[in-house]
Amino acid sequence: MGLWSSSDLVWYSEKQISRVRVVRRADGYYAQLLVDSCFEDLVQCLRWYSYRWLIERYHYVLKSGCRLEQLQLESADRIHRAL
Repeated sequence: MGLWSSSDLVWYSEKQISRVRVVRRADGYYAQLLVDSCFEDLVQCLRWYSYRWLIERYHYVLKSGCRLEQLQLESADRIHRAL
């Protein structure tokens, strides 16, 4: 699983964290945690990740197929009419 963005905040108890690694990148330092989790947590995480790609594809179609970005619509009503 890849790194999560800073907006994905999850609380783990000390018992769940089995290893911590500090990683230095060009834009700063990051902490990577190895967390013990159950199978249900893994399935839920994968489900959320699959939703991300569905949303990404939806936005791609709006921008390229419908050329929504070129219209530069400023209100929800105008966007609805364009679709």
